Amino acid sequence: MFSRRDLQELAEWKSAQGPILSIYLNVDPTQQSRDKYKLALRGLLREASAMKATPQDIEAIEHFVDLEYDWNGRGVAVFSCAAEGFWKSYPLAVPVKNHVFVWSKPYVTPLASLWDAYGRFVVGVVDRQGAKLLLFQMGELTKTEGVMGEEIRRIKAGGGSAATGRRGG
Repeated sequence: MFSRRDLQELAEWKSAQGPILSIYLNVDPTQQSRDKYKLALRGLLREASAMKATPQDIEAIEHFVDLEYDWNGRGVAVFSCAAEGFWKSYPLAVPVKNHVFVWSKPYVTPLASLWDAYGRFVVGVVDRQGAKLLLFQMGELTKTEGVMGEEIRRIKAGGGSAATGRRGG
């Protein structure tokens, strides 16, 4: 799960020894097949090669998507700098636009935009028997808490005492 802390760490990281390859890939299973997404990745990696990405980073990302990625989610962000042993991958519950960037820092603008749009929010569901709170982060349900009780069948009206002859209201 991608958190605000992950975004902060990526934004602060800078490579001194080589460029960082940042890849964003839309892998929404409702839109296309895995093979078409792999083909789109190969196109992005060709662009990365023209942008002076290292062959080790290109190979690492290709290996990750072909053999290690579990294809859960609708998007994935991958950052690689083999020269410094830097590797981060984040499966995302929301789709992203395909993008490649090679620079001395990870390209985090798309992730920051996603965080602004989907960040964290709570949904409350209340009915006669209880309440449930659902915490969502970046489009994923992360926590559920609730209180359930018995349904209120009848509310007793009045409050006076029959012994004193007064009627409560």
